Amino acid sequence: MKSRSLYGIHFAKKSIADSGICCLVEGYTDVISLHQAGVHNVVASSGTSLTEDQVRLIKRYAQQVTILYDGDPAGIKASLRGIDLILAEGLGVKVVLFPDGEDPDSFARTRPSAEVEAYLRDSAKDFLAFKTELLVQDTEGDPVKKAAAIHDIVESIAKIPDGAAPTLHQAVQPLAGGE
Repeated sequence: MKSRSLYGIHFAKKSIADSGICCLVEGYTDVISLHQAGVHNVVASSGTSLTEDQVRLIKRYAQQVTILYDGDPAGIKASLRGIDLILAEGLGVKVVLFPDGEDPDSFARTRPSAEVEAYLRDSAKDFLAFKTELLVQDTEGDPVKKAAAIHDIVESIAKIPDGAAPTLHQAVQPLAGGE
């Protein structure tokens, strides 16, 4: 059953456990290309929306998930949906978006392994920073839109188990115009 399994978990679980990080992609070609590029702690949700069962499977091996999704609007929306499920399990979440027109598969196939690994390491953003940046772009200085964005961020924070949540101030500071 796709909703309970992750493509590549059998090959990736040792690397995931050793690094403490699970890289999550959308499709099996992404897993194959990244694995060939030297990224072995990668699995795919196999074309389905991320499920609680899949997140729990990840949690058996890692406490941190790095979501590697396409930089297109569909990829961004998919990452936001998955983040809340991951947060609810108490896992840390980072997000890596690829340049326009790229996905994990094409990126890994057209660059040397060291460049792929460096990009994943250097481009990973904390989920709150990622989500806040994304939502701030849509507010256009409109106070009603800002309030809605803050509400959206607070809903994500509320999913994090007690003791693991960042402060509300850290989350909404960029929306308030602070650094």
